[in-house]
Amino acid sequence: MRIVLAASPDYLLRRGEPMQPSDLRFHDCIVDTNFRDPNWQFGANGADGAVSITINGRLHFANADACLCAAMSGLGITRIPSFICGEHFRSGK
Repeated sequence: MRIVLAASPDYLLRRGEPMQPSDLRFHDCIVDTNFRDPNWQFGANGADGAVSITINGRLHFANADACLCAAMSGLGITRIPSFICGEHFRSGK
């Protein structure tokens, strides 16, 4: 399963795009509590250069669709499976 970050164009215009994982500390994050690890992982597990960031999210939901709706409403950045948001990525939402 591929995990991606998602945010609305409006949110990114207002707050700017995070350029590296550590930038997420300065953003409103929307957390899907279904993930076992509360940290957001970037890069392959155990790979050189893999990064784990502790996220103190603004909103927490136990539902990826709810996280996506909050992100699409401009409330922050979420980390969700690509199959949940692929259609919205393609449309630019």
